[in-house]
Amino acid sequence: MKHSCAFFVLMATASALAAKDPVVAVPADAPSAVRIAADEFQKYWGQITGRRITVTARPAKDAVCVRIGFPSDDPLFDGETDAYIVKSVGDGLEITGKNPRSVLYGTYEFFRQRCGCRWFWDGDVVPKAERIDLSGVDIREKAQFLYRGCQYFSHRGLTRFHAETWGWADWRRELDWCVKNRLNLFMLHFGKEDLFQLAYPDIVPYPDPAVTEPCDAMGEFLQQGYNQRTSFWSMEYRNLLRHCILDYARDRGMIHPEKIGPATHWFYRTPPEFLKAKKPEFTPQVYKNYCEPSGLVWDVRQQKWIDEYWNLTEAAVKEYGEPGMFFNMGFDERTVYTNRADNVALKIDIMKRYNDESHRRRPDAPVIMEGWDFFLTWQPDEVKQLLKALDPSFAIVWDFTADDAVGFVHRPGIPLHNVFTGWGVTNAFPYSFGVTLALNRGMDIRGQYETIRKREKAIVGDPMCKAYIIWPETSHSDIFAWRYFTENCWRLSPQPTDAMLDDFCRDRYGAQAAAFGAAWRKVMPMSQLWDWMRCCSDIVGWDAPRRLNESKRWLKTKTPAVIADAPAVFAALAKIDWNGTFVRRDALDIARTAFDRSVWFAYEELLRTYHLSAAGQATAADVKAKADRCVALVRLFAETLELHSDFSLSESMDHIVSVEKVRNPAFEHVFFENSACRYCLSHQAEYAKGWYVPSTEELAALLVARAEAGDFSPLPPFPDYRAKLRALPHPIRAFAPDPSRRTPENFRRLMLTAADVLGR
Repeated sequence: MKHSCAFFVLMATASALAAKDPVVAVPADAPSAVRIAADEFQKYWGQITGRRITVTARPAKDAVCVRIGFPSDDPLFDGETDAYIVKSVGDGLEITGKNPRSVLYGTYEFFRQRCGCRWFWDGDVVPKAERIDLSGVDIREKAQFLYRGCQYFSHRGLTRFHAETWGWADWRRELDWCVKNRLNLFMLHFGKEDLFQLAYPDIVPYPDPAVTEPCDAMGEFLQQGYNQRTSFWSMEYRNLLRHCILDYARDRGMIHPEKIGPATHWFYRTPPEFLKAKKPEFTPQVYKNYCEPSGLVWDVRQQKWIDEYWNLTEAAVKEYGEPGMFFNMGFDERTVYTNRADNVALKIDIMKRYNDESHRRRPDAPVIMEGWDFFLTWQPDEVKQLLKALDPSFAIVWDFTADDAVGFVHRPGIPLHNVFTGWGVTNAFPYSFGVTLALNRGMDIRGQYETIRKREKAIVGDPMCKAYIIWPETSHSDIFAWRYFTENCWRLSPQPTDAMLDDFCRDRYGAQAAAFGAAWRKVMPMSQLWDWMRCCSDIVGWDAPRRLNESKRWLKTKTPAVIADAPAVFAALAKIDWNGTFVRRDALDIARTAFDRSVWFAYEELLRTYHLSAAGQATAADVKAKADRCVALVRLFAETLELHSDFSLSESMDHIVSVEKVRNPAFEHVFFENSACRYCLSHQAEYAKGWYVPSTEELAALLVARAEAGDFSPLPPFPDYRAKLRALPHPIRAFAPDPSRRTPENFRRLMLTAADVLGR
């Protein structure tokens, strides 16, 4: 009887709560983003309360309503940037916006502010509650920046980091994350996909997905490394996937710029059928970057070849829809003439011609001008010359290098530090503020917040800064850096970075926030030793084996003081309860970042000690101690990478196959080429196990043996471990990790051992 009474009480309580639940009212003719906002309100209300509410265009007169997307003439909506209002009205709620996507932003912001929801790339945080209070809500938000967006780049490898390996479910989750964080622009920098087939159907057929191209008569790849662009999925499937991505994004009001200009590059190669049929002439090129016929830029000094590039753009627009914006790559990473003035004059002329033609064809579409070539090869005064030639009514300089803190010389006289602050754009010409964060092998924690904060000061109150962007070659490699971006790209946050980290840890780790905060604070100074690109794979796979005898290189090295904090990082991680999606992923991100820096300097210390021994300033025992430490760290690093599927190429291959059938029998070797070249070699578990560990063991044994024998004659050429792996039938799967080792006990053992090895 008691149980029956309790049941009826619960039922009565549930009925009472349901009676107070609102209905979602939406205009009958609402655009797609507003309809989606209504559905999302219904979805998250249900996830929080456990009760489903109704979405309708015709609510009852006495219903408590959440009105979504009805017109408003509020002055907040004046101007060009996105804005929304969420406010209590009577017993209900009203969500309005400057445009449909702003209504969607306001919907997510209500659940963030009122209900404590948080939107992470790898999952939402949705607290549970019996009821949601609709009273006292007054949210008025207007974006500082017209555009807020990110790039997804062409490199291929580990699924987490490489968007070209993502299937439709991955993309749906990613685009939802973008909108929840109020982004309105994204760039698929994947190559031309099937544009040649669409633009020239009588010349360029769809390739056979079972054939690897190009190969020589012996079946060897003519293009190696990231230049090997054989698709693992059929191009017809990629066409379908691209349609799904762009349609889903546009339904939510997102912008995807379409490329214009001389876009041939390593990731936009010209098919051999086009080369044979059209016989394009080529623009001159000084340096040997991408100098094969498939990689050369057609001769855009002639109008004929300008028009041929336009054919590709128009084919993309016809197939995939009007973009609303264009992206002018210019002569990315190309030097046309040896004479600087002639080189710059040609680039300015061609970029201006494409811009002007774009404006003639679609007057309402702005053109963003990629700043990478400016950063790499231009001088500030040369960028200013370009700006004088451009029309600021529709052109935007798209710079994303504000986090460059190195300033090393790329080519004589051209400092690799040429960012927007030297171009005369502030308060004068439309431009973007952006960060690169990481090139392809920079797959760990490395956000340069001090540099970013310093350069953010230049854009405070500047109406010419039209965008805040993150433009990396890897996706979601440094999860706090991406959080920093989303906290600042809508409107610059006055919150100190340290306080932002506290909030991030609270939101993401809950009860373990303090433990994670300690680990993050210890690892950040170490992480910031590296720029966009450096990685321990440089020294393990390339620098050390190829420069063993260069004593000057090693004797001048010095280990930074912050490396002494590495034992504390691992000790802090050992205290964490290694369970849950966020905890498992982020603890390993922190650990592998500490390992990466520690391995690099352990290698330098080993080789420095060896050459000191050759000079009589160290003993063979000193060399052995450094060798043992180096080997131990690399082994621990390899074991740590095995603890998560994020770092397994084998599991990334499995994911690719699960998305769509892979018909190419050389798939594994293509994937190896893409991920094992110097530019891309990084934190892959298979390469750590099959390359870094045996290579380090062999190198350490060689140096110890020579030191003990007192033989300091030139060291022999070191074996090529990439060639060894390339010759295997299964260069990746032969070293696949064992998922059974992914236990909290094993994680803790590895962290404690690392703390011990580094603390000796």
